[in-house]
Amino acid sequence: MCRRSDPLACGRLRLAARWYRLLWNRLLIPIVGRRDELETAAPHRFAKLLGVVGSALATLALVGDTSGVGFGIAALVGLLAGLAATTGFCLGYRMYRQVSFLETRGIH
Repeated sequence: MCRRSDPLACGRLRLAARWYRLLWNRLLIPIVGRRDELETAAPHRFAKLLGVVGSALATLALVGDTSGVGFGIAALVGLLAGLAATTGFCLGYRMYRQVSFLETRGIH
């Protein structure tokens, strides 16, 4: 990221990273605290996959002759992404949990 032709920008970047690290470790971690237990990445990957598939379907519908369907799917993907960002409720995450619960019960 840093080029030899612009050493001043490289120094600024290092300084900014140092201040960010200091702010994070000294101010935010004591307020928020560290997470005791990490979540698995699989539910989040599944939710992202659903978003990608929905976006791809919307793109294909918009490229095709069905623009109403494409805009509907794109609006649904955007609405669900906004819901997850503002409230923390992720439908893809819930779907993954439900499917994994049913698989543990032997229902395929």
